[in-house]
Amino acid sequence: MKTRLLGYFAQSQRYTRNDRKKFREFMRSSQFYLRLANGLPNRTLNSIYRNARIRFHSLKYKKDLSDDIINNMKHYYLIFGKKWTKIAENFMCYPDTLKEHYRLNYNKNGEPYDMGNWSLDEDKQLLDAMRRVLNTDDLKQHIYTKQLPFNQIIDEIDINRSYYQIRNHWLGKLRWSIAQWDQLEDSWTQKDTARLIYCLFKYEFTDESTIDWDEIKEKFVNISSFNSLMKNWRLIKQTVPSFECKSYKEIIDFLYDNFLPQFIRNSDKGIDYLKEFEIFFNE
Repeated sequence: MKTRLLGYFAQSQRYTRNDRKKFREFMRSSQFYLRLANGLPNRTLNSIYRNARIRFHSLKYKKDLSDDIINNMKHYYLIFGKKWTKIAENFMCYPDTLKEHYRLNYNKNGEPYDMGNWSLDEDKQLLDAMRRVLNTDDLKQHIYTKQLPFNQIIDEIDINRSYYQIRNHWLGKLRWSIAQWDQLEDSWTQKDTARLIYCLFKYEFTDESTIDWDEIKEKFVNISSFNSLMKNWRLIKQTVPSFECKSYKEIIDFLYDNFLPQFIRNSDKGIDYLKEFEIFFNE
């Protein structure tokens, strides 16, 4: 009864008009909404009911899907296509649960996506497709682009990967390979890059020629030489689109506004890094 009362609206076509009428009558006579809202005076009845339906429906999450449901879902997909509400009626399950599982794991032919490490051929196909779609041979200028046309890019490649795999592979690995950061010296990490950008931004040097690199090098004890630090900085600033045409201030502002937020957002420590960088800068 709990499943029916909380979940039947999601599969309304499964029940007859008379069934739904009986459900509503029972909910009114038993004061179901008021009992559900007991102790929650600052929420509307509708918002409480909707939240409860999401939280307590028995088949909301991927972990609730059995192998039989998954296999049958693939069968129904080939019949009904993307009519997820109609497919979900056969499993007493939320349509979005099935849709999200299918989108992440299967291609349009019902075959599972390739998982695991990417091959060099897959990397090459993706980069070549990005150059064609973006109409450029220099992908460095798109390292920080927030909205890339991945749907168009996918149409240009013949690899069995999902949209999210392709997008995340570019964001997490390929774009940094394009930046040639594998050539950074002395085991330089992205965290070191974030620290350097933060320090240069805070020092407010007016021009690159006025930067006190000796003072900055003292902060980076892992750097073996002044030349190594300068080489790393050159590789970092080259990731800024059209950096040759920008002033030092424009370059450092761009890196502060684009690299730092991505580094903090993708890390486990998040905002704590800002405090750490401030301590690092003041030491």
